[in-house]
Amino acid sequence: MRGRGFLGAIALGLVASLLPSVPVSPADADVPRAAAKGYAPVAPVSALHAALESNLKQVRSWLDDGDFDSAEQTAHGLAALAWLHGFQGEDAWRRKTSALRDACAGLSTALRRKNAAACDRAMRACSDLLAELAKMKPAAPTSPVKDFRPPGPTKTWMLLMDGAYVDGKTSTSSAELERQALVIAEEVNVVTWLRADPRWRKMTGDVRAAALLAAETARKDNRDAARKAFKTIYTRCEACHNENKR
Repeated sequence: MRGRGFLGAIALGLVASLLPSVPVSPADADVPRAAAKGYAPVAPVSALHAALESNLKQVRSWLDDGDFDSAEQTAHGLAALAWLHGFQGEDAWRRKTSALRDACAGLSTALRRKNAAACDRAMRACSDLLAELAKMKPAAPTSPVKDFRPPGPTKTWMLLMDGAYVDGKTSTSSAELERQALVIAEEVNVVTWLRADPRWRKMTGDVRAAALLAAETARKDNRDAARKAFKTIYTRCEACHNENKR
């Protein structure tokens, strides 16, 4: 997969622990209370769309290598992102993202069966639907989503965050760093809902705040400050990881 990151990279923990902590913004100060109101997106449509395109390219890369197992694992993340994308718009948008989820499911089936021709067809279907979504401008949701239930195991979402972190760490522009920070913020926004206990939601809220701060810093085109802020996302993730493995 795309390198080490959030999933127990203990070797980086000592370095990360030396980094300064990220202040939690007022909006994120009481995460359990905010979460009780329901899920609401924190990243723009364009950020998740870019993440979907990136993951689809990653599936193609694994297929080119003949690695169907890694491609299938990446496709699980692709399907999760397609599901999440549906919450960034209303009815017409959700119908189109539902079709994308179905295409992702077909891709996973083809990968599991190691059917290269079926994989190519499913990849084209996903790519075409993404192109159609890129032309749409969804109306923002008007209210939080109550009883938000993310699909898939925690590992799927952690691998998505890991990939976005690696991509952001190796980015060559402030715009790309901002985009990857926003992707992480949205993904951890989902991870918050994987457990209901207040401590989990507070710690994942800290990660989300760090990611949003990194995105805001990158938006100001201060590369050094943005990279420093981006690294603190790892600090928050490692703190959450260490706390929850006890």
